[in-house]
Amino acid sequence: MVVNSTRSVADRYREFSEQQAHGVSPAYAELTARISEDEDLCALIAALPPGNKQQPNLLLAAVRFLGGPYERWAPFRAWTLAHWDAVRAVG
Repeated sequence: MVVNSTRSVADRYREFSEQQAHGVSPAYAELTARISEDEDLCALIAALPPGNKQQPNLLLAAVRFLGGPYERWAPFRAWTLAHWDAVRAVG
């Protein structure tokens, strides 16, 4: 069920923000915390193959690799949604 997958993605991104990025990368901590609250992005991520493709660090790396913004939420979200096909293909 997509709802459960979306909830799982949200939990994974929240956990990454709090346990891995917090105190190490303020930008990544904020981005992953915001992603965990964003239904649109969580649904897109949940539709990726399970496992590695859904990892927070892979999504963030894909956006950076493609030249997308990664320091502020609004530009990151807008760019990622607009370029989702390219982001999905990286990896």
